Amino acid sequence: MTFCFARPRWYKVILIVVLLVVVGAAITAISRSPLPPQVIVLAPGSGMPTYKVPLPDHWIPVSWGWLWRLKQTVLGSAKRIDLNLKFIELKNATNPLEGREALAETNGVRVWILNDAEMTNLSRHLEQLPGNLVLSSPRISTADGVQSGMSMGSGRSIQGVQSSESYSLIFSPGVRQNATDLTMAITVTDTTVSPSGTSNTAQTNLAVTARIQIPKGSGLFLLDANPSNTNGRHLGLMISATRPQKK
Repeated sequence: MTFCFARPRWYKVILIVVLLVVVGAAITAISRSPLPPQVIVLAPGSGMPTYKVPLPDHWIPVSWGWLWRLKQTVLGSAKRIDLNLKFIELKNATNPLEGREALAETNGVRVWILNDAEMTNLSRHLEQLPGNLVLSSPRISTADGVQSGMSMGSGRSIQGVQSSESYSLIFSPGVRQNATDLTMAITVTDTTVSPSGTSNTAQTNLAVTARIQIPKGSGLFLLDANPSNTNGRHLGLMISATRPQKK
């Protein structure tokens, strides 16, 4: 007599799920769009572009934790990226990279891509110039395809006048083999309180939405030289993207 043992149903379910995840990953890799131009600065008022969720993530219900863990086991976890920012208030809008053409310029906002050594030298140079001031140096740890945001503020007193800066930062990075495809929306607003404390004056010192390709071993420098900044303040922004070492 011959006995036949039926395999449990969950075996077929897991096999189908694994196949779906692998096929979805293959489709995502094949259909991934080519890199756009290195720097795209969107028009003022443009919203943050919608991030396209990878195909496997479309199919997996949020509550199915076991399937998300299986996906991570099969495909690996999302690649991590650290974004290091430095906001520097400039005494004037003189271009510190005079003679080097910006990769993009829109409404007074210019963008350059610099290698790590050039970023270090430029940061040191700007910080040593009289009248310049480092306003903030935040860091955001995120991952490939993960949209991250931060809101923060800082205050100071200049010759008895109280002022504060508020920052709204949104980033959506795509971690590629040799570059970080970074989409960002950044707004910096300055609020000044009158000496009598009876009125506040608010002005947006920087509002930019851009998509920038940052090669490995490089960073970006953004200079806002918009002449409409009536308070005479101009901002420089430095961003580097580093990938944490695997432990």
